[in-house]
Amino acid sequence: MLPVIFTPPPAAAAVAAPSDGTYTYQASLGGTPIGKTVITVKRSGGVLTVSEAANASVQGSAGSAKTSMTLSASLVPTAYAATYAMAGRSMHDRVVLDGASATETTPGGTKTFALQPGTKQFVILDGSMLGGFFILPAQLHAWNDPTVFGLAPMYDAGVPISPDAALTPDRPAGVPPEDVALSVTSPVAFTEWYDPRTMLLDEMSVPAQSIEVERVR
Repeated sequence: MLPVIFTPPPAAAAVAAPSDGTYTYQASLGGTPIGKTVITVKRSGGVLTVSEAANASVQGSAGSAKTSMTLSASLVPTAYAATYAMAGRSMHDRVVLDGASATETTPGGTKTFALQPGTKQFVILDGSMLGGFFILPAQLHAWNDPTVFGLAPMYDAGVPISPDAALTPDRPAGVPPEDVALSVTSPVAFTEWYDPRTMLLDEMSVPAQSIEVERVR
């Protein structure tokens, strides 16, 4: 029966990631609010874009930043652009990612990063910027929790990171009961609480730096 032979295969299931929209987060240092960041998620033609606009003031020093990250349908980052502004000065940074390498371009020149042995994908975890951390739970879920190579463009640096499944952090009071934790212990320990149904980040903490980031509902 030919109709069976020519039946097309079922479409691949879409990778779970936060829905298109705008999400606002409040950051605090030692319990004192220090800034806000607004993240925008948008899909177009199989490409997902995560944009961020952040403002902060710490100990009298104010700064702002804007970033944009593009990702493939499988949440692999393909490009990242950032503008950081502080003390009247601006710096522009751009990263282009292509498989096993990533090339960063700054006013100071160009630097290339390669995936290290044991790492399977790049992720963008750009220091104090939230965008890469925002999409990280969805990426690790889609890739079955591998060790990844985290790039921090603002520091011209990169380091392997992996989830620590053995860590059982205490649930913060404001975190919804259905949320689950993603914890990383090295090189800087942090925990993210997110909704496993929507992959939406609700709260993040960096204990060593007394930093808390909470979604404004």
